[in-house]
Amino acid sequence: MENYIYDKYKDPHDFPALDLNLNLNSPNSTTSLSSQLPRISDEHFKEILEKKKRARKTSKTEHVQRVDADTLPVRVDRITSSTPITESHNDADLKLKELQERIEQLAIENSDLASENKSLNDKLDQLEQDLQYNSHLLSKERDLNKSLVSNYDSKLKSLNSQLELDNSTIEILRNDNSTLQSELADLKGLLSARDIAISNLNSELSNERNKSSNLNVQVAKLSTQIQGSENVLKLSNDYFGSKYSFLEMDKIDSLSLFESQNLLKNIVHVLNVNFTGLKSSILFIRDEVFPFFNKIHNLLHSRKSGNLLVVNNSANLTLSDRENLKQCMHLLIEDVESLKQSENR
Repeated sequence: MENYIYDKYKDPHDFPALDLNLNLNSPNSTTSLSSQLPRISDEHFKEILEKKKRARKTSKTEHVQRVDADTLPVRVDRITSSTPITESHNDADLKLKELQERIEQLAIENSDLASENKSLNDKLDQLEQDLQYNSHLLSKERDLNKSLVSNYDSKLKSLNSQLELDNSTIEILRNDNSTLQSELADLKGLLSARDIAISNLNSELSNERNKSSNLNVQVAKLSTQIQGSENVLKLSNDYFGSKYSFLEMDKIDSLSLFESQNLLKNIVHVLNVNFTGLKSSILFIRDEVFPFFNKIHNLLHSRKSGNLLVVNNSANLTLSDRENLKQCMHLLIEDVESLKQSENR
């Protein structure tokens, strides 16, 4: 026990109380180290060692006293046997006898104490063995804990690295998700705009279909009209003679139905006459208006008079000769103004 080296680096936590009757060879004796170790502090552990040393010293002292007590009766016997018995010595003999009985009693008590001390020493030896064994177990457990802590630290570092990597990946995924959400919102906006455009196109398509339906109705009517006028003879160049080419009537024949309709509409619009009176208006211009201008022209230019420009009075005014017609009209206005001025004089 004196050679036991106190381990100041042992686990500083308190141990459970030591059971002196604990059987360390039982199956359950090593199941949990914490249940076997004594719950003692470092100072208390030192006190146990000091008490054991003092107990051994006390045991040696009692052993010497027991030897002295065993030899004391012999010496007393020698003294009593060598001394004659007298009445004066009765009290001394009585006291000596009492002392001998007391010594015998003390010897018995000393024997009991020696036996008890031996039992205590055995228990202390067993305690020392238990402490050494438990210290050995504690050392193994400490090494195991160090290994576990080291492995735990290594795994913790690995998990922290993985966690940082996962956090970085999560941040990247969050940014990607934010970008995708923004793109999705833009796509939804485009989709909504396209839906509106499609709705508008569908509305326009519906309108065009209605127009097409109306046009189909008009075409059907025109087809009916065309079928009804199949017996009407087409005016050819034979009817108009040389004027057919001069008036470019062949271009009129090449016009489509819609082009012909538009041309007639423009003529009606320019002349400011309704379609019903178009034919009569054209005949009026031909038979009344142009002869009137020709007659005025002939009257004003039948002779040379002053600065008046005399033109061929046999020429008829026509729309085909626009420059001559414009010059003639200008001269007519000048002549009328000149005549008006002469009358005022």
